[in-house]
Amino acid sequence: LAEPAEPAEPTERAEPAEPAEPDDHAKQAAYADDLTGGGKLANVKQWFDSIVVNGPRLGYNAEPTKSWLIVKEEKLAEAEAIFEGTGVNITTHGKKHLGAALGTTDYKNEFVSSLVEKWVKQIEVLSEIASYEPHAAYIAFTSCIRHKYSFYLRTIQGIDALLQPLENVLRNKLIPALTDGRHVTDDERKLLSLPPRLGGMGLIMPSEMADEEFEFSTAATVDLTNAIKEQLIELPPGLDQKSREAKAGIRKARRGKQNLILEDLVSRMTPAEKRANEISRDTGASNWLTSLPIEEKGFHLNKGEFWDAVHLRYTWPISRLPSRCACGDPFNVAHALSCKKGGFVHRRHDAIRDMTGDLLSEVCVDVCVEPPLMELTGEALTLRTANTARDARLDISARGVWTRNQRAFFDVRVFDPNARRYQNQSLSQAYRANEMEKKHHYGERVLEIEHGSFTPLVFSVHGGMGRECKVFYKRLCSLLSEKRGENYSVVSSWVRTRTSFSLLRSALMAIRGTRHRYYQPKVADVDMVLDLVETGVREG
Repeated sequence: LAEPAEPAEPTERAEPAEPAEPDDHAKQAAYADDLTGGGKLANVKQWFDSIVVNGPRLGYNAEPTKSWLIVKEEKLAEAEAIFEGTGVNITTHGKKHLGAALGTTDYKNEFVSSLVEKWVKQIEVLSEIASYEPHAAYIAFTSCIRHKYSFYLRTIQGIDALLQPLENVLRNKLIPALTDGRHVTDDERKLLSLPPRLGGMGLIMPSEMADEEFEFSTAATVDLTNAIKEQLIELPPGLDQKSREAKAGIRKARRGKQNLILEDLVSRMTPAEKRANEISRDTGASNWLTSLPIEEKGFHLNKGEFWDAVHLRYTWPISRLPSRCACGDPFNVAHALSCKKGGFVHRRHDAIRDMTGDLLSEVCVDVCVEPPLMELTGEALTLRTANTARDARLDISARGVWTRNQRAFFDVRVFDPNARRYQNQSLSQAYRANEMEKKHHYGERVLEIEHGSFTPLVFSVHGGMGRECKVFYKRLCSLLSEKRGENYSVVSSWVRTRTSFSLLRSALMAIRGTRHRYYQPKVADVDMVLDLVETGVREG
């Protein structure tokens, strides 16, 4: 491994060493200023001498005392004799190379063990942070720390057993800190290791994925590896395309395995756990997990909110809840999400309504919140469930959403898919039932009387959207993207994340919010003048 010295002034051109026969050349590869060669000792020595002599005129000044020669035990004496006086370091054990380990199995094991020891200490510190900032600690692991492991998993073979201490500290310290002290079962641990889109949290199990990651890395670089082995002067044609195809195949294989793991877990889940997993896999339901916790953007959760959100996601028991609600009924999560006392049901509805109205006002005209519908003057509606009230109104109206100048009406509904009435329905059926109910109430009246369009905006309290709601928000994001000149994916991700946090905060408020007053203010009945006179307080 030839290491460069500090840059020096160009030297006079020296005569190159006598080249060996092509078949006897040492094979070499360079990455930036790290130059590596391999082959028979005599060939490697000739290659090294050529670098020392010819390197300076090309701007490469080799430094022998920083270079290392790795040889087999039986070749040590021969290597010392050949490289005597060069200053090159010689070892039979191994050496760190481009961040990974090159050498004997014992050296690789020592190298990885030292890394794991350092990683374990990092997770222990992160677990302490997670005890008071679990949201920040979670994002630090999933967005940063876990990716540091990937390089070593992909470049060093057969290290799965060495990673077990890391898995132990993840399971026994970090996860309890992120979940308010919960110690997960084996199945729950596997579920948490899956990506958020499959209902997990991306808390990987390095010991379970090490061998697979190495195989994927080998498959992705096979053509480049062969080119280096064959010492091709130019890369083979189509290498970039082959690399893209290989990476696509790896992503497909990785997702296939993740789906198989999920299917196996689902087969052992209770009906409530299956429902929770179906809900968490809904589009938009996991955006709060994947965004950075930036407080000024409204994307940060305090420790209580984060713990409750995770427990709500997996239907785990939420601690420190009252036994009875202010309305008199037994208190639990299902009741909290539907109880109208305290106004939390209306607040979560109004939050989505107002956010949607604000977004529409940027790209549409004549935007109105709670627009009244025209009165019926003799018209007959065919549906018995149609709303014919004189003061009927919808949540939002705007012109130019679907067709130029046409008035579009929208009505918001946020429902709990775990409510008793939806227990015998799939999630898609529950969305459809709510959409049809809204259409039966307002669809005909809007179409026939207002001559506008009507779209029900149905949301799950956990962050998902109904089919027609998704179509509307795609249209809205497309209009915003065009107006702002930004990528559609950026706008869409922002809108989904805002919606996800809005619904999550509304759900947490319903669970933890106060539904009764601890005092009864009677300021309206106070005679202020009389109070001042009786107490002798001077005016001013």
